[in-house]
Amino acid sequence: MKRRIVCFCAALICALMIAAVVPVGTLAEFDPNEITTPYVVLVDAETGTVLWERASHDRAFPASTTKVMTCILAIEKCEDLEAEMTVGNVTNRGSVMGLSEGERIKIIDVLYGLMMVSGNDAAEALAKHIAGSKGAFAEMMNQKAAELGMTATHFVNANGLHNEEHYSTAYDMALLARYAMKNETFRRIVSSKEHTVAPTNRNKSGYELVNSNRLLVTPKNDEDCEYEYATGIKTGNTREAGYCLIASAEKDGRELIAVLLGDNEDRTETYYRFRSAKSLFEWAFENIITVNAASLNLQTTFETSVNNASFEDPYSGKLTLNASVDGCSLTGVRQELSSIIENASLITATPNYAAITAPIKKGDVLGTVTYEYDGKTLFSAELVASRDVAAMGEVVSSADPITIGEEDEHPSVGSYLLVWILVAVLIIIIIIVIKLLMSRGRYRRRGKKRGYYVYRKR
Repeated sequence: MKRRIVCFCAALICALMIAAVVPVGTLAEFDPNEITTPYVVLVDAETGTVLWERASHDRAFPASTTKVMTCILAIEKCEDLEAEMTVGNVTNRGSVMGLSEGERIKIIDVLYGLMMVSGNDAAEALAKHIAGSKGAFAEMMNQKAAELGMTATHFVNANGLHNEEHYSTAYDMALLARYAMKNETFRRIVSSKEHTVAPTNRNKSGYELVNSNRLLVTPKNDEDCEYEYATGIKTGNTREAGYCLIASAEKDGRELIAVLLGDNEDRTETYYRFRSAKSLFEWAFENIITVNAASLNLQTTFETSVNNASFEDPYSGKLTLNASVDGCSLTGVRQELSSIIENASLITATPNYAAITAPIKKGDVLGTVTYEYDGKTLFSAELVASRDVAAMGEVVSSADPITIGEEDEHPSVGSYLLVWILVAVLIIIIIIVIKLLMSRGRYRRRGKKRGYYVYRKR
């Protein structure tokens, strides 16, 4: 009985010690699968690595998250954001900034109204100012989407008001957000909590703008969903699209982007998307790690032949391509990435390059190599030439040192052959000389012996 009591007390003490050391969040780990939003993706902003997703490539309606594209295009197309623009005839549907036709206002202030209060009127005003018409601006949006690799996206307007032909995916919108957040002006706008616009010719009071992103701001008497590490980006909702959100957060040098689309307005409260994004960020910052690819002992050299190489090439047209993995890294959930690290020998390297033709200069990028694990692409790296390769007809200067990277340690077959031939000739000469000397020695000894026996017979 006493032994049982002692064991129980010891177990209780251990449990208390563990509870004191292990964070509460680890004991009751958040599971992203608990989120009910139909279209979700969480990505690392720097690398673009997908950390968690659900139906992220399925078509969805983006609603006002569309304005991320409108904003970044306006920033890139307008040379002076402090210049005034004149507002044309604009919509008053949905959320608006409150612009009036004929109003003169700074472009930068319209951008704040576009992103902070999701002004549909601001979007139309910018589209007409930049492209001349809503349709022309939509063409610019689609062209930019194609450049960014948004292959499942099609825009028909600048504000995201519903149209069956206006669609995207969570993944595509994450691509757009990653691109836009690299622009400092865009970052400043979407991370602002409040912004004051000076009076205009049509609004003597000016505008007091408050960000609709509840991760950044909590309106009076509303539920507090603020997240201390939040950096943006854009809300959106229509009856057809549901509640949508593109959110970003940065902590300890790592920035994440979450896209949530399609929460049904009739079944989900408006704050659900903010709580979900916050939970995703907290889970990711706790569980996501990054590993330097160079530490995995991956295959980084690949041998190939060079067409049209000079006959004087010391390596007979053979060339080593080196993979530049020093700046590459793997980012992922701790448990999954740990498994990859432990089984790094199973990572496959697939080089991809076209026929290589001389002349080649050391450092030329000649292709790429893709590293995969268990059928999943981890990352890609450039393949660069390890040395110069002259073309036929070019003079190979012997005065210039030959730089061949790792091939310096492996002389060509021709060099080896010449050395062995010289060694073999030298050995043969030595053998012949030795045999000659030995033959002459034996002859002299026989002569002496023969004379000795003759003398004895006599």
